[in-house]
Amino acid sequence: MEDLQKAGVEVIAVGKINDIFTGVGIDKNYGPASDDENMDIAIDIAASNSENKFIFINLVQFDSHYGHREDPVGYSQNVSKLDIKLTKLINAMKEDDLLIMTSDHGNDPTYGSDHTREALPLTIYSKLFKKPKVLGTLKGLGTAGNIVARNFGVPCVATGEDIFDDLV
Repeated sequence: MEDLQKAGVEVIAVGKINDIFTGVGIDKNYGPASDDENMDIAIDIAASNSENKFIFINLVQFDSHYGHREDPVGYSQNVSKLDIKLTKLINAMKEDDLLIMTSDHGNDPTYGSDHTREALPLTIYSKLFKKPKVLGTLKGLGTAGNIVARNFGVPCVATGEDIFDDLV
């Protein structure tokens, strides 16, 4: 994120991102709140006329409220609420905005209360994309970092694949 800052990108943390990165590489912090509130913050930022911003949001309730507490019903209800908020976020996005959704680890709410080892989903969306693509199995979360870097014209330094050119 510091490389983004050096390139003139404002880095905005929503949720517990600031805590995870101890404030390093973050210009503005909207501290932890509910997943609904965090999504509303992201929607408001996306709908603003501002440009050259990286919004990094963590929806911690999926993990702390439903995954660790083995609550598949609550997890499902939170997914339904997120679906509504995602529609609002996508509608607020500008033509060249990029949305990347993933997880930092597995946490199956039906099997124990610790992190589990599922393959992580990676969903990437932009209004510039012409049609859906299945990217297959990718090499780690560094791939998402490289997509962010390329999107802002910053060199890729994360371990992972550079698939940016395959997206459009």
